Amino acid sequence: DVVSVGEVKEAMDAGFKANDIVFSGVAKTVSEIEFAVEAGVSQINVESPMELERIAEVAKRLGKKAPVAFRMNPDVNADTHPYICTGFRDNKFGMDESFLPELERILKASPDNLDLKGVTLHIGSQIKDLSSILEAIKKTIPTYAYLQSQGYGLTTFDVGGGLGISYEEDGAGPDYEMISEYGKKVTELLA
Repeated sequence: DVVSVGEVKEAMDAGFKANDIVFSGVAKTVSEIEFAVEAGVSQINVESPMELERIAEVAKRLGKKAPVAFRMNPDVNADTHPYICTGFRDNKFGMDESFLPELERILKASPDNLDLKGVTLHIGSQIKDLSSILEAIKKTIPTYAYLQSQGYGLTTFDVGGGLGISYEEDGAGPDYEMISEYGKKVTELLA
């Protein structure tokens, strides 16, 4: 998961194949989108309808079909530092379900150039209370189900938000317990 063309290039130089790379990040430029589409990244995470239109235009010009996922904003206030909280309605990141009609209009206008792979969410970093991540997943599942019901062959439900870690000496035990619980709960929710 990368947020710039520099990171795409670094990952590829380190031996990753383009189809192993998810290109996230806000404010992707036309040249960054061109590079990602030409390279064949596995997914471009879309932050806005304008970005989806930009991706469609680039893909059409290049004669390609760009794999995209919609970054949803589930309006969940993660219990973390306000500067690294990204999934609340007051944050600038992602889209809520009110954007779906416009996103679908763009998809339908560019069926040869856009391939909707799924949805993604990222509500913040250093999260130590799993309830906010689990709430975000629960709130995003209906959007995924709706898009599936519209005939989109979704394959991705990208759960984002960084788990917090303890920096104290005795932090390893609680960290492992939280990671284990996180894996268990996400698996149950997405079964």
